[in-house]
Amino acid sequence: MNDHRGSTMAMVLITTVLLSSLALAFASQFESTMQLQERSLGQDRAAYYARAGVERMCTEVLDDLGTWASISPGPYFDTIPFAQGTYSAELLASDATTAVILATGSYQRAQRRLRFQLVNDGTRVTIARVDDLFLESWLGGS
Repeated sequence: MNDHRGSTMAMVLITTVLLSSLALAFASQFESTMQLQERSLGQDRAAYYARAGVERMCTEVLDDLGTWASISPGPYFDTIPFAQGTYSAELLASDATTAVILATGSYQRAQRRLRFQLVNDGTRVTIARVDDLFLESWLGGS
């Protein structure tokens, strides 16, 4: 009878170790998923901040002029704080009806650099996102 008690105790210990290992694996998977979601949310918010830079450039710079051809290319807003992030905007090129803007948005450790093309048809300005220029989306750390 004593032999059975020893084997029962061993089975309980083995089962406890296996269940603990399984719980740790699930916890690790959950943590990884949460980090990926945090990065994705940061990326989305950084893109919104970049868009805010474009919107500001439209209202403060481009709307004030009769023609965009007279605007010199270059940075117009350099790291402007906005809510919990920052944005900057740079005019890359322009002519009488189009302008190309490079906007950067940052939120926490995420950053996005987006290029936008603006088209003025005389009655309205259409803003189209051309491409996402920033490949590494997470600054520092892992």
